[in-house]
Amino acid sequence: MYILGLDIGTTGVRAIAFDKQGKSAYVSYQPLGLSFPKPGFIEQDPIEILNKTSVVLKTIVKQVGHKNVVGIGLTNQRETTLVWDEDGKPVYPAISWQCRRTAERCASLSFFSEKIRQKTGLPLDPYFSATKLEWILNQFPFKKNLKFGTVDTWVLWHLTGQHLTDFSNVSRTMLFNIDTLDYDDELLSLFSIPRQLLPTVVPSQGRIAETKNFEFTLPVFSVIGDQQAALFAQCADNTEWIKNTYGTGIFLMSCCGKKRPQHVKNLITTIAWKTDDVMYAVEGSMFAGGSTLQWLKEDLGLIETVEESDILSSQLTDSGGVFFLPALAGLGAPYWNPNATGSWHGLKRSSCKAHLVRSVLESLAYQTKAVVNALPQSSFKALKVDGGVTKNNFLMQFQSDILNLEVHRSSQLEATAFGAAALAALYSGFWTKSGLHQDIETIFKPRPIDHAYASWSSYMKQYEMAL
Repeated sequence: MYILGLDIGTTGVRAIAFDKQGKSAYVSYQPLGLSFPKPGFIEQDPIEILNKTSVVLKTIVKQVGHKNVVGIGLTNQRETTLVWDEDGKPVYPAISWQCRRTAERCASLSFFSEKIRQKTGLPLDPYFSATKLEWILNQFPFKKNLKFGTVDTWVLWHLTGQHLTDFSNVSRTMLFNIDTLDYDDELLSLFSIPRQLLPTVVPSQGRIAETKNFEFTLPVFSVIGDQQAALFAQCADNTEWIKNTYGTGIFLMSCCGKKRPQHVKNLITTIAWKTDDVMYAVEGSMFAGGSTLQWLKEDLGLIETVEESDILSSQLTDSGGVFFLPALAGLGAPYWNPNATGSWHGLKRSSCKAHLVRSVLESLAYQTKAVVNALPQSSFKALKVDGGVTKNNFLMQFQSDILNLEVHRSSQLEATAFGAAALAALYSGFWTKSGLHQDIETIFKPRPIDHAYASWSSYMKQYEMAL
């Protein structure tokens, strides 16, 4: 018997069948494309997302047999915005969470930013769904009977015929009040969003729906945003650990328990999940992660493989005074500057390819340190990490060194799929809570080293926007 983790990410869709011991037994994967129609515009094809989700789901069920599937846990890229008509046809491409097209609109609403933060826990930024949805609706003012959703909602609509989202995903729309736990009428009015467009909000765990558009019927036992899923996999509700997912972006989260934390500066307060109770979390969302290494490889040709970045960086004792500003899609936490652009600084005639590559990796670790420094809690036992970029041993060791904190890398790097599967498995009784936590493959212990974080941080201060 198996539980399925269905992970609909930014660059790919993955289905993983986990066995009774929580081990990954079968995997099916399909890549997803991104399009860049204008500078700062980033989109995806909703039909491609749907079709490739169908492919991986059918493939994995065929491998294990549908009678051997207990249920599905679904997780997804968050904030990406879709609108479709009553026939299920998208009216516009999916606007990616990385898209910056509404930066000017956000700037025009700066007078309202503090109220938005108080209601939603979110800074006023194009990252979140509200201004993306407003932008799409402005393109189609006469369309009727439209539906809005993030990726979870889009897929659930087509898999199950129901218009649903969960508390973790809806808390990223900038339309949902995380204190009252309902859509906020004042925010809906601000962005001219009709309430009837919005999905019904359900708990992150439960008998949420059943698939209908296949030759088999499977229950969906969990729906949760990808970073909250990784937090559940890595830390559950333990407040002494923090997790960092190094994926397309980098997302650090700390579980705060059942009470919303107050006076959080420059970070996101969000709903982690809702099971019996609502759990809150603090998050630092950094937009440059694995996408930056992909840029080094595919666009600049500085490395032939992502693994080469590890080798080149390890050959040097430092970056030769070169800093990288990791703002290829604006700056997220803790700076929140949508207009910042990426650049290298400190280049000299002696600077070489390895210095450039190492400076990029160091910037990923420095971003993380900046977020850790901004967390309301200051003492943690370990940083638990997941995501494909964590295979880079140089980065993981450097991260441990500059944080002066152990970094624990799991043997299961796909923590998002695991977390969604765990919620589903715990609800169905397929797993018990004692068997939830993943095995630790490697522990990186901090060493005393010289590093340039203070100089990097001082330079980055000029890009920090007042929240």
